[in-house]
Amino acid sequence: PAAVDHLLAEYDLIETEERKLSDVLIGYLNPMDHVPSALAQAEAAKNKEEDDEDEDEAEDTGLDPIEAKERFDTLRQLNNKAKRAINRYGVAHKSTQQHLSALGEHFKFLKLAPRQFKPMAEAVREALSLIRAEERTVMALCIRQAKMPRTDFIGLFPGHETDESWATGLAKGKEPYAAAIAVVEPDIQRSQRRLMQLEEKTGLTISQIK
Repeated sequence: PAAVDHLLAEYDLIETEERKLSDVLIGYLNPMDHVPSALAQAEAAKNKEEDDEDEDEAEDTGLDPIEAKERFDTLRQLNNKAKRAINRYGVAHKSTQQHLSALGEHFKFLKLAPRQFKPMAEAVREALSLIRAEERTVMALCIRQAKMPRTDFIGLFPGHETDESWATGLAKGKEPYAAAIAVVEPDIQRSQRRLMQLEEKTGLTISQIK
């Protein structure tokens, strides 16, 4: 949803003549063709950044504005449904994933203008940076402060990045570091809540972002 929010905001600028349709969209992908992932498209666009000025000066794509409006109206509706599901059920819920899948299926056939990929690629990099920072924080709390063996942390934490019961379970366990985990449990859960907020913002689970 975050990437779609950005794209919809860009599309809305067409009405105020701050954008041309060709600044946002250059065509539609054929459903029969291979559709690269958004990240793959973003990386491809990143490699062509030196051509951005030429792209900005390109002629209008000649796309039908009525068809474009219909596609973006549908995109907006699907995006709103996905965001409501995230707010109600959380990102990992089956219903939410169904809405996100429907949104992704519609979004992936829009052939975006190269200038749209840069902010998307930056958003992905920022999300990954935040994940790494919070994971390092949790690792330091567990290994350095609670004296959990590194091998235990590596084996136990992956998959529980947003599971606030994870530290609680360890604190109630019989391992030598259980009592120490109980002390740092609030700090661990604070980092996990930040990751949960990231999931809600992006509409992706931590594993999907990675």
